[in-house]
Amino acid sequence: MYSDARGTCKIISADPRRKPALRFNYLSTEQDRREWVEAIRVTRAILDRMEADGTDGVWLDLSGLEAQSYYVGSSKTFEVFLIYEPDKERLKELALNAALADQFHARFPNKRKLVYAPCCYLEDWRLGDLGISFAQLPFEIYRLAA
Repeated sequence: MYSDARGTCKIISADPRRKPALRFNYLSTEQDRREWVEAIRVTRAILDRMEADGTDGVWLDLSGLEAQSYYVGSSKTFEVFLIYEPDKERLKELALNAALADQFHARFPNKRKLVYAPCCYLEDWRLGDLGISFAQLPFEIYRLAA
């Protein structure tokens, strides 16, 4: 997702151990809302597939997926990747980084890619160059993984 919404990061303390105040401003622009509709449509397709396969539940059944490459499959618009493991501590380390982005692009150089992940360490321009749309996994997933 190439969000044109702009959030803020505010330093709230001189103590470097205190976290900053983040305001993401998700869904504050028309483009952002359109992109989220597409992400939800793809998510619905994944959930429908899980239900049809009998794997309906809280966690994705990674046994049928390419867990090492995080590849889920194709949608009408995207090649879909899910950077996820059902382990709370491991989730804290997982992110869409330069190495994974390059790997996904090398596999599908001429296709759009949608990557679900806990976070992303790449700039929007770099994602755009690689044809990658990023969709952040909701924070709630950490609570459920506990």
